[in-house]
Amino acid sequence: MIEAAAKAGDVATAEKWLRAQQMSDAPVDITSYNAVVDARARSGDLQSAQKWLAKALEAGLFPTIITYTSMINACAKSGDLQSAQKWLAKALEAGLIPNIITYNTVIDACAKSGDLQSAQKWLAKALEAGRIPNIITYNTVIGACAKSGDLQSAQKWLAKAIESGRIPNIITYNTVIGACAKVGDLQSAQKWLAKALEAGLFPTIITYTSMIDACAKSGDLQSAQKWLAKAIEAGRIPNIITYNTVIGACAKVGDLQSAQKWFAKALEAGLNPDIITYTSMIDACAKAGEYRKAEQVFAKLLDLGIKPNIITFNTLMSACAKHGDVIGAYQWLGRAIEAKLHPTVVSYTAVITACGKAKPQRGDIAEQLFRRMISEGIVPVRCLIRLMEHAIGPPALERLCRDLGLDPQGFSKDSKRLKDAQTSGAFESEKRSTRLPRTTR
Repeated sequence: MIEAAAKAGDVATAEKWLRAQQMSDAPVDITSYNAVVDARARSGDLQSAQKWLAKALEAGLFPTIITYTSMINACAKSGDLQSAQKWLAKALEAGLIPNIITYNTVIDACAKSGDLQSAQKWLAKALEAGRIPNIITYNTVIGACAKSGDLQSAQKWLAKAIESGRIPNIITYNTVIGACAKVGDLQSAQKWLAKALEAGLFPTIITYTSMIDACAKSGDLQSAQKWLAKAIEAGRIPNIITYNTVIGACAKVGDLQSAQKWFAKALEAGLNPDIITYTSMIDACAKAGEYRKAEQVFAKLLDLGIKPNIITFNTLMSACAKHGDVIGAYQWLGRAIEAKLHPTVVSYTAVITACGKAKPQRGDIAEQLFRRMISEGIVPVRCLIRLMEHAIGPPALERLCRDLGLDPQGFSKDSKRLKDAQTSGAFESEKRSTRLPRTTR
């Protein structure tokens, strides 16, 4: 009964039966604990999975490779690659022999973290251990390539899967198409979809959504809308991710009217817009020059109890920056910090852009924000250095970089310079003294 409930995803019932079995005189074996640990792992609840494993150990039971694989899966679901690798190491220390499912799970943890190098390393270890990769193994490695934006490697691993006699499934092709979409390579995405069709596979809504995303990334709104129409014609039901993708395509080209149309269609379909939907709508408003509408969309998502993320605030900062509204951009940065969000290099770039475009320019604010950004360990990108040069002038930029122990010609390419400076304590005074400057309208 415990295993049946756990497999059905009814974790509460599985746990209730396991507790009842613990209270009775009936012996409880590791299989029962494995079922509950696995159920918690599949839901990404690492803490509860660890709690049940601890109870199994307290009962004098010995974890099996299934137990450890479930723990690795829990780590993978929660995006904790370091812990996933530690659990695999523990399994090996316990003298257990990982199977291909174990390796697939740790590779999945690497993929979810976007760590392609580690994913490939664990696949190599699986091969060294005599484990034979299955199509799930290859799909997972291809997924790691896709997440890191490495289309060439994704295609290479698909070729290797075919060479090894594995038959790609629609998940395989979806993953490669997703890799194409990430880099905006619509032509390659279409090529791989054609190959999937040639193989007699049926595209899913994920396939169509990836095609829409490829169109969006390449700025082809017309094709994005055509692929959504094709999905509907094929009887596939678009989900909120599909609508978000096409709304994002509208936003990219500043077509607010089309974005509003697809937003309305998502609502008509009974879907609940999420923060990605609203952030894309804000972006569409901003790109169309409708800043007040962007503010209204932001107010709407707050009314609905949807929590904005740093991308939402970055979008609003960028909208202000476009018009040199340094006060507006600065205030959105302040609101992001008040919401306990961590500004990114994009956040600071947006506000510093506004400083440079403002009339008169606000080089004082740009410099203070740059100092704050460095003190937080954020590595500037080269375009930000150009923006700083525009906002404060070349001599001031040279003085600022010298003061912070940075090389304006080299540190944007080599983050080690920043880490070295932080280690030497160069930024300690900045961490203590830098605050967001107060501005007034």
